[in-house]
Amino acid sequence: LQLLFSSISSGAFHNSAERYDAPKCHPQTRLAILEKIMNWIKDVTNPQSPRFMWIYGPAGSGKSAIAQTIAEICEKEGIIIASFFFSRTVAERNNEGSLIPTLVYQIYLAITEIRDFITTAVEHDPTILSRSLDAQIRALLVEPLSFSPVQLTPKLIIIDGLDECVSPKAQKCILQTLAAAAAQLNHSVRFLVASRPEQVIRTSFNAPTLSGITMGVPLDETYKPNADIKMFLNSRFSEIKEDHPSGAFLPEIWPPKGVVDTLVTKSSGQFIYASTVMKFIESHHHRPTDRLKIILGVSKSGADAPFAELDAVYHHVLSN
Repeated sequence: LQLLFSSISSGAFHNSAERYDAPKCHPQTRLAILEKIMNWIKDVTNPQSPRFMWIYGPAGSGKSAIAQTIAEICEKEGIIIASFFFSRTVAERNNEGSLIPTLVYQIYLAITEIRDFITTAVEHDPTILSRSLDAQIRALLVEPLSFSPVQLTPKLIIIDGLDECVSPKAQKCILQTLAAAAAQLNHSVRFLVASRPEQVIRTSFNAPTLSGITMGVPLDETYKPNADIKMFLNSRFSEIKEDHPSGAFLPEIWPPKGVVDTLVTKSSGQFIYASTVMKFIESHHHRPTDRLKIILGVSKSGADAPFAELDAVYHHVLSN
């Protein structure tokens, strides 16, 4: 266990301190897609139910927030057994090196019946953690789980931000390794993968090994993001009125009529824009009315002026 622990990336857990205040879905938003995912996770008695679900969309569309929310829901229900949240800017979380040990460590904690099998595998081959992804997952996950009693309880493994693994070759290898493992595991084990639809990942999911066992879920207009963004904005503006130090001094009608709809339009369906705007407006060191004017382009003075360019920046990113 000590050898296994020395090889993990604890910051990749869904509930790690490193990911404190991780993005998640605002209450009463993304309900349709969350319900779809939970129904899929629990559909373990249906042999035709896909083993993989791939949630994909552009930057800022809410993939990580959805993955985080699902992780927290499933943790409460005792469904989640492992997660790995990649991050391009964190050395231990931007490559495949610690992926399998991190997943196996969490599975070791979650399923008591297979602990002896995992420790025996590591004792038998202390170098197993330096082997290929395929060798690691077969010895430390597939074989131990094959000895556990057959159960219909869903077992969910979440891989978020696969595109933030910096090597496209590693992205492909990870998906191939997971697909091979899924073919040998009980049908109750499910893999939820969230990423941008980059070419290598797209091609991998379209390959014969994955295409027939994957449900693709694009974050597009199907799930009415604008309605959820509007609900999110209205909720956050209400919170500012109640919690902000200058909330009592805000105009009775604030924000002005039409402002929320304007911000929804500027968001272009991307939650990250709305979330960033509200974090900017609710700063306790500034007046919310002044910050909102900056966002709307009415006032562009002082150190806050560069923030007025946020809208143009996001539209440039989305258009490319």
